[in-house]
Amino acid sequence: MNFTLVAVLVSSKREKVTMTIMRSVIAIFVFTFSFVGATFEDWEANNLQTDLHDLSTEPEWHDVIPLGQDGVERTERHEQDLLPERERGARQLSGTVSTTYTRWGRKVCPNGAELVYDGVMAGSGYLKSGGGADYLCLPIVPQYGSTVAGSQDNRDHLWGVEYETSDFDPAFRDVDQHDAPCAVCRVVNKGSSLMVPGWNSCPPGWVKEYSGYLMSARFYTHTHSTSSHHRTQHICVDEQPEAVYWTSSNTNGALLYFVEARCTAGGGIPCGPYEDGNELTCAVCTI
Repeated sequence: MNFTLVAVLVSSKREKVTMTIMRSVIAIFVFTFSFVGATFEDWEANNLQTDLHDLSTEPEWHDVIPLGQDGVERTERHEQDLLPERERGARQLSGTVSTTYTRWGRKVCPNGAELVYDGVMAGSGYLKSGGGADYLCLPIVPQYGSTVAGSQDNRDHLWGVEYETSDFDPAFRDVDQHDAPCAVCRVVNKGSSLMVPGWNSCPPGWVKEYSGYLMSARFYTHTHSTSSHHRTQHICVDEQPEAVYWTSSNTNGALLYFVEARCTAGGGIPCGPYEDGNELTCAVCTI
């Protein structure tokens, strides 16, 4: 056998070995890829089932849609973002725990409280029988429904409420014979409001909104006289009162007077702590 033939045989054998190795590598690669693919599919399917199981039993908070909230309500929430700031704020706070109270004698609310509306005090005329016994905070501008023209006799009549405070400290002398304003106030994250008669501070744990003096209609002994004063509620009028700026003096109508306690020995109001003739204070408190 010559040298050329030997070289040809060796080359042919080398090519066969190379082809065999390449085929083996390809087979291993195909097998491995198939195994990995099948394993991945099984893993993905198992995880999908696990995720579905978890979703059905322990959903994330952001995936929960409360009953009744559909696409329409989500659209409404988007439209709410376009509301004026004041109205949007009111809607956002509508579900917040809060309480309201009336600040008598002032047109604004204390710091920390939002103004619901301001207005003028109103009540039944002091010389009139019948009517309401409470004071009201009327908005400055009314909203009417159906009306009958002219004054009717078979109606209750409301009047502005006038201070009768000429003999007290300068803050009240300055507003004597003028009508009193009022403000309806709201405080959030508080669920109760309370007027404490006889105190100008609040019980422990309560927050003082404002303090002042207890006031009502005047006490009058001649119940059948034409000048009789009639009962009203007791309210807490701010210690720094204001007047409704457009009112003139001494028009009467409904009236406000200070309140004194009358103590009696062995009675319900104890003498000693209470002094006859001392005007009673008050405080409006929230918690």
